[in-house]
Amino acid sequence: MAVYCSDIPYTAEEKIVIAMDIGTTHTGVSYVYCYPGQKPRVNLVTLWPGQATASGAAKIPTYVVYKGTRLETCGQEADAYLDDRDYTIAKWFKLHLHPESMKQADTPP
Repeated sequence: MAVYCSDIPYTAEEKIVIAMDIGTTHTGVSYVYCYPGQKPRVNLVTLWPGQATASGAAKIPTYVVYKGTRLETCGQEADAYLDDRDYTIAKWFKLHLHPESMKQADTPP
């Protein structure tokens, strides 16, 4: 699903650009194929592993699941592990990425 189309043709070398918005509770990703002479079109990722159908919101939960030190899964598929004590669920981790000078609280919302 294209969410933005440039009016100006791309003039540099061919490349793919990926943008990630890692939010506190949800994450979204967009991408664009840049071809010389073509007008770039930004697209949203709207279907993720673990989702039955594409979502118009195009976001998934910002969850990462670990068993010990091994990554098991992330995003929507992590929902299946939320109540399982054998796994560690990392959520709200974005709050710990700020420098100490920006920190306001030690507990997630």
